[in-house]
Amino acid sequence: MKSSLVIAPYFTNGGYPPLGAAYVNAALRDSRCSVSVFDIQYVFRRDNPHLYEFLRSTINVARETNVIPFVLDLKFLLYSFYHHQFPQFDWELTARSGRWYRLRCRVLEQLLRSWTRRYAAAILETDPHVVLFSTYVSNLLFSLLLAKEIRAKAPGVGILFGGPGCATAEVQELVLRSGAVDVIAIGDADRRVRYLARSVALQTSADSNAPDHVILRNGRLHYIRSLRTEDEDALLPSYDGFPIPGGSLFDYQRNWGAEFRSRVFSQFLLPIDCSRGCDRRCAYCSESGLGRRRYQRSPEHVVQILEKLRTIGCATCISFNDSLFNHNEAWHDALLERLEGNAMDFEWWAYYHPGAGLREDTIRRMRRAGCRMVTLGVDSFYAATLRAMRRPMHIEDCLRNLMQLSNNGITTHFALLTGFPGHNVEELGVECEMTGRALESLRRGVGRSPLFLIKAGSLVRVEPNADLCQNAAAYNVEIKTEPIRLPAELGHVTEAAINLSLSWQDGVPFVEKRRAALRLRRVVRRLLPGCLT
Repeated sequence: MKSSLVIAPYFTNGGYPPLGAAYVNAALRDSRCSVSVFDIQYVFRRDNPHLYEFLRSTINVARETNVIPFVLDLKFLLYSFYHHQFPQFDWELTARSGRWYRLRCRVLEQLLRSWTRRYAAAILETDPHVVLFSTYVSNLLFSLLLAKEIRAKAPGVGILFGGPGCATAEVQELVLRSGAVDVIAIGDADRRVRYLARSVALQTSADSNAPDHVILRNGRLHYIRSLRTEDEDALLPSYDGFPIPGGSLFDYQRNWGAEFRSRVFSQFLLPIDCSRGCDRRCAYCSESGLGRRRYQRSPEHVVQILEKLRTIGCATCISFNDSLFNHNEAWHDALLERLEGNAMDFEWWAYYHPGAGLREDTIRRMRRAGCRMVTLGVDSFYAATLRAMRRPMHIEDCLRNLMQLSNNGITTHFALLTGFPGHNVEELGVECEMTGRALESLRRGVGRSPLFLIKAGSLVRVEPNADLCQNAAAYNVEIKTEPIRLPAELGHVTEAAINLSLSWQDGVPFVEKRRAALRLRRVVRRLLPGCLT
């Protein structure tokens, strides 16, 4: 069986291969399936840097808004996908206003059509039986348009979607009703996706080995659950064939431009993971709702992955993409012991939660084991925000860890968010004041230019799987449905689109939240100049 594995723009920043796709690649190759990888994200940014920036500046996951982001700019997605079938319909081009922005969207739509035709032709040249897409909220538009083009050119080729971009039932319904996709894999389907891919290619029902998946049958969605599980440690990620047929990881390394380099890592950075899933329930984080089964790889398996990467020879810096690296303190200590003893000369960074799991002696061991940067789970210094998030975190722990990490030569990256849904205007001001006090004490405690990367004043983005969205009333937040107009002939799509058109309201004008964000940025610039990312 021939398969094509596709990563459409924009999934990552294009400087390194997506980790999830590397596991799917390994599973397919283990089953002796011929795999052609198309990291279009990488190729597109390399060959069209200005057009890539045009794409990101027009539809961007980081845009400050109160819209719940199932997809990026739902109205633009519907327009791009359907307006050629109904050219006379008065389409709402975008949720954003402004003549120039609407013009940008029309230009982008024309460019998207050109790009998808080009990449569809390249994919079909490999004569695949099935095409697998790795999706995220930011690349769902490009993925759907590309799948539509492949379906038009080769109706017999099976198309399978997976990844966090299709994790919600609302998105699954819209995607399957588009007619461009046959099956959506749910949750962690890395190892057993080969069984699902084979059934899609052969146009047969999936056997019992297939992972959880959803299909459209007789106009209704059908969820097929699997009771089988496998040992996750049995699968190592494979970067064979990345980024495109005939390529190698050295292509990423050669194109590791200045835009990817940080003040910490100047060399090519490769992602791996030690665990998946998270049992914490932070208010606006969607990780716990992605359908992932929580598991932890053994320290021995992590070392196996690193040893395999060392044989490739192009990666000296590692990004541990775990949701929370110090989730299990005993496991963390065991891994540090093995990293210290193997002397593989890797530098690395990971996501940490401040507190008991980051003791002074642990931080020194992290440095000896190659740790050069830590991203702390710091979202606010405002106690009301932390209480609403139900996190076992204390400001004192956070400040102490920041000082300890900096004094041991480990750069700390954290984001200070504001505009938490449910806050009132007075609380926004108190949050800014609390942040100033905390940073002032931090500056006095460090006593020198700190190794901090601070992203301040970002408005909270409410993810659809997050606890805040699922239990909005508990946070004093109202979820509202925005109207969507579609042609009458698209009645089978309209309900799915309406279910995706949601925004949160909490009585505070959005302009006030933007003002609070600007105040917070000014506080950080004043107290810790030069540390703002």
